[in-house]
Amino acid sequence: MYKERFSGAGFFCRKRAAQFVSMLLACFMIFASPFAGTAAAAEIPHVETPDYKVTYYAFDCFNMMDENGRRYGYGYEMMQDISNYLQCTFSYVGYDKSAAECIDLLRNGEVDIYTAARKTPEREQEFAFSTHPAITAYTCMNVKVGNTSIVAGDYSTYEGITIGLLQRHTYNDKFLQWAENKGLTFEIRYYETPTELSKALVNGEVDALVNSYMGTPKDETTIENFGETPYYIMARKKDQSLIDSIDRAIDQMNIEVPNWRSDLYNQYYGAQALSADLSDSEQALLNRLKEENAVIKAVLAPDSAPYSYYSDGECQGITADIFKVTAERLGLQYEFLPAVDRESYLEILTSGEADVWLDADIENPTVGETRYRTTKPFLKTSVSLLRNRRAYSGIQRLTVMSYDVTVKEIIAANWPGAEIVTAETTEEIVRSVVTGEVDGALLTTYTAQKLAREDMQNRLRTDIFQGSFVNLQMAVNAEVDRDFYGLWGKTLSKVSAEIQDNVVQKYVDEMPTTTVIQYLFDHPILWVILASAIMASVFFGILYSQSAKSRDRQKAISDELAAALDEARAATVAKNEFFSKMSHDIRTPLNVVLGMTQIA
Repeated sequence: MYKERFSGAGFFCRKRAAQFVSMLLACFMIFASPFAGTAAAAEIPHVETPDYKVTYYAFDCFNMMDENGRRYGYGYEMMQDISNYLQCTFSYVGYDKSAAECIDLLRNGEVDIYTAARKTPEREQEFAFSTHPAITAYTCMNVKVGNTSIVAGDYSTYEGITIGLLQRHTYNDKFLQWAENKGLTFEIRYYETPTELSKALVNGEVDALVNSYMGTPKDETTIENFGETPYYIMARKKDQSLIDSIDRAIDQMNIEVPNWRSDLYNQYYGAQALSADLSDSEQALLNRLKEENAVIKAVLAPDSAPYSYYSDGECQGITADIFKVTAERLGLQYEFLPAVDRESYLEILTSGEADVWLDADIENPTVGETRYRTTKPFLKTSVSLLRNRRAYSGIQRLTVMSYDVTVKEIIAANWPGAEIVTAETTEEIVRSVVTGEVDGALLTTYTAQKLAREDMQNRLRTDIFQGSFVNLQMAVNAEVDRDFYGLWGKTLSKVSAEIQDNVVQKYVDEMPTTTVIQYLFDHPILWVILASAIMASVFFGILYSQSAKSRDRQKAISDELAAALDEARAATVAKNEFFSKMSHDIRTPLNVVLGMTQIA
């Protein structure tokens, strides 16, 4: 019976054990299945990716390299974008070589791609060309800026001038044929490189030159345009498949980024392509202003450092410096109408006395009854939040200069619920931020950095607000001659493009003189050291004073003892003298008595 019961129990236990094992296996399969699936999943495909060598000869705006070896330019950006649509990478070689030497590198198989080549029947027999042009150039006859003796379209002024040509330029024959058809005779001088040709024009070796350009150089004026010349990507005939891939990549770029050509052109050639040449009427007005010693009357904000401010009665700042160089470039005299505060500044703008307003920040503003026409922006600056170093809460109240319309618009767009508190001076802004009346101030970045840098107690910090910018513009009084507006705006654009980086750096990198108090607030540990030093000085001073008093008392006692000793010595001497005299006085009569006694 016990055996049967035992056997039944064993069967039950074996059954339960089998069920338990089955459950364990099921759980293992459930949890193991994701890992098994992961192990069996396909990997990201890897494909053999060739690296093609691309010619990178130095050419302004097309292939450039800075002092750190960073490449940039229209051609470089274009090829990098193309590589993003191809299963390949590009390496760039030949920056120390000429364009002709780079063609030889392609011919010899040392490179795979030449980025911008003109199609000729001879080259088409030897090389493969892309269907899409890399860039289009314009063949022009140019003269030096300011040359008024050669007038565009007046062929009588072309006669007998000296023309500079490149020794090897595919357009030379067509140009000479054009000159023959016009019945013109020139003296021709040939140059090896475009740089030598341009220098010859600037230095006056030639009166004009003929060359191909992507954008008109800043020192030249175009008087004849002979049409467009497309330049294509070129490879060896055996690499036709590579050229086909590049064409397909350009097709894809045209679909996904249809404006890529204009964007690159504006980025690298736009500043040059903008016509900075003065029209005939503008040039005539400029000549007359010079002859009459005309003076430009200008006004700038007195409290917008480092953009514009007064120092020792002189107008200073980024905007002021750009204005001065622009006037000097035009050869015109200027004077700044004194605006000692915001009130007098607005009075000058309202009166219309100023010809040029240096810090307009909105399009075509009107101040009072006086209307102004703004130039193209000459400087673009970011904006920053000026905050208390201990402030980390959200933005509920912001302060801003009362006249900064653009900054107010930025606040409305990014903090629509924030309360705007206006201020008339930067001192008011700093005070409200430090005391916590507002959560921060939105200012142009350089102004915010200057205020934080000048805070003696180091209580402020700046946070650049990404994505928002303020365009600085000058404005010309709308009643001023339209030709002056034109010549001023064109010259301002050129000057700003040339010098704005250096001018900004001059004021932004300016190291203010740090006072002792500012230094202590920048290094709080020095307060502890200074306090310890003062306490130690006081302690040792007290010790020294007590020691001096003790020495004085000891000296007084010593002097008293010395005096007493001297008196004791004097008394001893007097006593001895007394006893000596007494002994003598006693012995004298005694001797008489003894003598008489002896006689008796």
